[in-house]
Parts: sequence; C-alpha cells; structure tokens
Amino acid sequence: MDWGSEALWWLGALLFGLMLLLASWLSCRSRSAVCRSSRDHGLVESLGDALIAVDEDGKIQRFNALAEMLTGVSRELALGQPVDQVYRTEAAEDASLSRHPGVERRHRLLLLAPGRSLHIAESRSRWKDDRGREIGWVILFRDITEDYRLRRELRESESRFQDFADTAADLYWEMDAELRFTRVSGKVRFLMGHEPEFVLGKTRQELYAGQPIEHSEHFRRHIEMLEKRQPFRDFVASWRWEDGGMRYVSINGRPLFDEQGQFLGYRGVSRDITESKQAEERLRHQALHDQLTGLPNRSLILDRLEQLIAQGRRNGQQVAV
Repeated sequence: MDWGSEALWWLGALLFGLMLLLASWLSCRSRSAVCRSSRDHGLVESLGDALIAVDEDGKIQRFNALAEMLTGVSRELALGQPVDQVYRTEAAEDASLSRHPGVERRHRLLLLAPGRSLHIAESRSRWKDDRGREIGWVILFRDITEDYRLRRELRESESRFQDFADTAADLYWEMDAELRFTRVSGKVRFLMGHEPEFVLGKTRQELYAGQPIEHSEHFRRHIEMLEKRQPFRDFVASWRWEDGGMRYVSINGRPLFDEQGQFLGYRGVSRDITESKQAEERLRHQALHDQLTGLPNRSLILDRLEQLIAQGRRNGQQVAV
C-alpha cells in the first residue's frame, strides 16, 4: 500500500468513526428527548388542573385529559388549533388578579354549549423551553362552579342575616376569643350614638372606659363571668351620650366553643330598656319624695338614717339627727 492509498484509508476510517460517534450521540439525544417527553407527558396528565400550552402563534401544543373533560373537545381535534376556538372564556363578575409576579390568576366563565358555562379559576404564565426562552403560554384552570355557588349562597345568607340584624329591635353582637367585638349590627347607632366601627376591635372594658358603670361592682362581676367563659342574662349596662343623656341596655350572651372545646368567643344581643328604666326611676322617686315639693319624704329619711346607723356601727361612730 502506497502513501496515497494509506492516507485515503486512514481518512475513510476517521470519517467512519466520526459518523459512528455522531450516530451514537444523536441516538442518545433522541432517547433523552423521548424520556423527557414521556416524563413531561406524565406530569401534564397527573396535574390536578386542566392544562393548555399555547405557542406564540396562539396554537395549542399541549392539551391534557382534564382539559378534554372540561371543554368537551378531544385532544386530537384541539392540538394545532387556535386556542380561542377551543377554549372560549369571558370574565366573571368578580374577576380578580393574582398577586404572584408573572402569573395571572382570574375567575372566568368557560363557555360551552349555548346557555351553558362553568365557573373556572384560571392562571396563566409564560411557557419556556430548556434554555429559558419564552415560547408561549401555559393555561391552568379548574372547575369551581360548585364552590362559587356555595360562596354565593353564603353571601346571600350573610346579607339576609345582616338585613335582619340591622332591622331587629335588639342589637346583635359577637366577640372573639380575646373578648374584642368583631361584629355589631347597625342598632348600635341608636344605643350609643356611634357607628359600628367605634365598637369593633374594643373589649367591653375599653368600650365602657369613662362611663359611670366602669368602676361599679356590678360591672366587675360581669367581667369576671366573661373571663370564666360563663353565659349571662339581663346584665344591665348604662351608656352616657355626649349630650348627657343616658341609655340603658339589658345584655344576654353565651360563650362559643369549637368541636374540640376550644373557646372561640361570645355571641349575644342587647335590648334597649331606657324607657322601662326611666319609668322605674320615676316610681322610685315618687315613692321617696313628696309629690308637691319634691323634697325627700319620711320613707327616704328613714332609709338614709338606717344606712347611717349601720355605717356608724361598722366604724364605731355615733350618729345624730
């Protein structure tokens, strides 16, 4: 073999080896892509949400089984189609955006057959390839129709209850585990002359600070009952308005506990008894004062004298009239 033939042989062998290496590399890369594709497919199908992946042209590239079920469109028909022809939505009445940067989360309606739709929670984020390049959008959505119905019924029930509480003759109130007011009905305006916001967040001690009842034995016993988580009835509290007028309320309440016995707070009602209290005061005044002059009568003098005698005995003092 001459030098020319030997050089050609070596060149051919080298090219053949390079071809083998290239074929091996391509085969390995192909297997890796197949494995990665299989793994991605498994992840997509195991999601708890429906998934649609869309390229920059708006064409559907991924469409999992949950997306098929919710939209009613098969994967074979969906792939490669414009997303707005397969996934048709419109904003719901209380649509909201997510706080997470780069992710849009909204409440939308998924439009199906004419007159039929589903409430869905939808999130959108950018779809990126292995190199981090943005190549489209990923849409995740789930059916929240039943949750939305329950929330709407709860809001309606809450609204009906609030209407009832605001129009009822009694003041409705709630307190948390720290004995702070968390809810009061609009009746508080007529009992205290303040908006509900004035009461919310306060304890009963803070609320009655500076009021005539604040340092009374009657009020102290009531606070002890609250601290012991005991129910109470007919606790009479007074409230002095800014113009000097007095209002009286009779308060009933009971403690609340969860299933484990953990204290949650109190719930109760307060009833305006100002008129009956004033009538009671008038009767007491008439019983102890002269009708014509308004001066203390014999009954009041004897009552005060008995109190002074009892006080003198306790203190070792004498009393003279």
